[in-house]
Amino acid sequence: MDKEEFSLLESINKTLDKFEDIKKETKIDLNIEDLSLYSDYKGFLIVLDNLISNAIKYNDKKNPYIKIELNENILSIFNRGEKIDAKKLMLVFDRFFQEDSSNIGYGTGLAVVKKYCDKNRVAININNIEDGGL
Repeated sequence: MDKEEFSLLESINKTLDKFEDIKKETKIDLNIEDLSLYSDYKGFLIVLDNLISNAIKYNDKKNPYIKIELNENILSIFNRGEKIDAKKLMLVFDRFFQEDSSNIGYGTGLAVVKKYCDKNRVAININNIEDGGL
């Protein structure tokens, strides 16, 4: 793992650029003051890609909304997706876990995110939000 210094904001914008077609249909609020990170840049981009991709994929279909913010050194990505059953919340980072098996994919994305976070000593969690979403 090669560590290097990079911009958080540039990394997020680079990831969002991959989803240019989605950005037309989805309201995205970005509330980030830029800061420099020192970590595995390629791994971090994979993490962002997985988290933002999931925020898009599991968003409200009628009124899609994503909010990405940094508050007290905690990066949060919110969407208006359906809540996940509380019993399943702890399983989302397990390899091959999918809450709904009819979804396209293999259930490995969040396991990759968790592996990166563990390797880099970064805490990660997922929460249901009272007024809907994650």
